[in-house]
Amino acid sequence: EHVAEIGAGGDGIFASSQGGNLYVGYNFGIDTTFLGSITNAGIETINTTGDSYVGTHFTQGYTAKNMSLLGGANYGINSRSSTGHIEVNNLYSNDIGASGNGVNVAGINAESTGNNTSGIYVYNYDSDIYVDNSGGDQYGIRAFNLGSGQVDVDNYYSYIGGADYGIYAE
Repeated sequence: EHVAEIGAGGDGIFASSQGGNLYVGYNFGIDTTFLGSITNAGIETINTTGDSYVGTHFTQGYTAKNMSLLGGANYGINSRSSTGHIEVNNLYSNDIGASGNGVNVAGINAESTGNNTSGIYVYNYDSDIYVDNSGGDQYGIRAFNLGSGQVDVDNYYSYIGGADYGIYAE
């Protein structure tokens, strides 16, 4: 069995672009364990006008790797853009946080702060999300688009607990 772990003080994986497309684990999903030393996000992307794609999953035949140890982090996945399209696919037992030890703000946050006309899509499948209610608003999945593009959130076979909002889409 392969062992893959990421431990860091801020973000486990950070990617940013000033307009080019970002692909983080999109063709081959991220298959690693994110350790509890991470304080901001397991995966964070920041983009301006380019598209951002984030994909996680575990490989069959191996022990599932996930974000269940991120109890000290603000986010499991935090993907932000000005006007670029955002797509997040969190699949197949990639739990974020754990019961009694959830993330602090949002399991998945996808946010566009400008006129994003191409929209936001979040797909969470067979991956539980745990959030601590630690003051302020908390979200299992938050998808927010200040622009006119469609916001789609799908959550299948997944538990979301501890948050003020299980799914918040605007």
